[in-house]
Amino acid sequence: SGPAALRAAVEEEGTKLRVLNMEQCSLGRTGVAHIIRACGSRFGETVQELSLRGNGLEMDSAKDIAAALAKGTGLRSLDVSGNPIGLDGATALLAAAEAPGGSSAASAASAASSGGGGGSGGNV
Repeated sequence: SGPAALRAAVEEEGTKLRVLNMEQCSLGRTGVAHIIRACGSRFGETVQELSLRGNGLEMDSAKDIAAALAKGTGLRSLDVSGNPIGLDGATALLAAAEAPGGSSAASAASAASSGGGGGSGGNV
């Protein structure tokens, strides 16, 4: 599938991908899991900016992303706006980004801002 193939490409040695824009791609939870795992891999740590805006991600997806952030990635910016992740999902993302040893995306952390799709979103 597309997200799995992208994951393999990002994890390939020598990858120099810095910005990955996956806005409005209908990734869903499984697709996002592939992308986040790639960003947490040894070679995927070169990804510094990731946009998952408007992919229909819900609280469970946000918690999956938070778990990866807590382990550490190279992300400096993560956009999950336009996803109905809710307050619990946004809280999990912020807590993971601010945790010791977590992703340095915390430097760009902001409280959950209003996103499309009728739910909370935010930039972490």
